[in-house]
Amino acid sequence: MKTIIVSGASSTAAKTSLAAVLLPKLRPRAWGAVKITVTHDITQGCPRGGSGCGVCASVGGGYRIIADLETITQPLTDTGRLSEAGADPVLWLITTPPFVRLGWADLQQRLGPVEGAVIESNSLAFCITPGLNFFTINPRVPRSRWKASAPILIERSDFVVISLHDAKREQVQALIDEIHTKRNGRGVIVTEAVEWAVDLPEVQEKLEALSVR
Repeated sequence: MKTIIVSGASSTAAKTSLAAVLLPKLRPRAWGAVKITVTHDITQGCPRGGSGCGVCASVGGGYRIIADLETITQPLTDTGRLSEAGADPVLWLITTPPFVRLGWADLQQRLGPVEGAVIESNSLAFCITPGLNFFTINPRVPRSRWKASAPILIERSDFVVISLHDAKREQVQALIDEIHTKRNGRGVIVTEAVEWAVDLPEVQEKLEALSVR
């Protein structure tokens, strides 16, 4: 199965936004999508869900895959946006760290006969070698809130997408220069909105190469 991983430095790094604009570029082939949420302490509730969500508390110390359409297609959720973007099926894996690999093995069976899957996850990027790997950064998020996996994934990813949002480039130029230095200028995309990254020729070339494998 072909895979594209979208990981990010933090929450609000526009991972889902990027995944959602990648999916239409992969048509007419059938692609699924996966959202992976890793929770380290199920007693504390889901790191993404709101008050009373309770989904992560149902994991029971291992992992759980959510596939029911009522949950998956809820408007304004990450999985709902992936579904609206044309992914079929869309699955949500909630897992504790030791069960990421086992959960992924189960996901592959449940995805069925699709061409591939766009996967929103940092953790899985350490478990598999994807066909294409994007890493997103919201420069307005303080470094103190970055995930511990960020430095390694910045170096490993095919593309690092720095989405300026409302920030001025000169305000975050030091960060841009740092990322360029770490990657020797390779695959660093600075854009006003993460959605624009998929139309760049170098990204299109990688997507086309993946589609013919």
